Amino acid sequence: MHFHSCRHATHAVLPAPPPVAQIQSGDKMLKIISAFNFRKDKPYEECRRYWLEEHRKVVESNLPECRRYVQNIAVPISGRSWPFDGFAEIWFDDMAAIRRSFEGPLAEQLRQDELVFSLGGDKSSWVIVNEDPVFDR
Repeated sequence: MHFHSCRHATHAVLPAPPPVAQIQSGDKMLKIISAFNFRKDKPYEECRRYWLEEHRKVVESNLPECRRYVQNIAVPISGRSWPFDGFAEIWFDDMAAIRRSFEGPLAEQLRQDELVFSLGGDKSSWVIVNEDPVFDR
C-alpha cells in the first residue's frame, strides 16, 4: 500500500522495546508516547489524513492488546513551528503486553503501514511511561 507524496519527517510504531528492567506498575497501565513528523516527500495534508483516518484502523487490528489509542495532532500557530507533527499514545496493561504486541507479523504490518505517512517507528522519538494524573477539572 503506497501513498503519494507528506511534508515533514518521522513517526512511530515502535520497534520491539529494548530489554528494560521490570516495571512495577501496580494497577496503572503503561503508555507509549511517540512523537513524530510526517514524511517530507509527500504533501502534509495527505499524510495527516492517512494517519488520522487509515492508520488508526491498522493500529486497532494489529495491536490486539492495546487498550487505548490516542492521536494528537500539533495545532498550527502563527509565528511558531513545533518540533513534531503529531504524538501517538498507545496504552497497554503491562510491559509483557507491550513486548508481545511488537513481535511477530502483525507488528511488522503495522511498521510497514507507518511508512505511508512517516519514516517509521525506528526514526521517531518514543518513550514508555507510567502516567500519574495530578488532577482533572
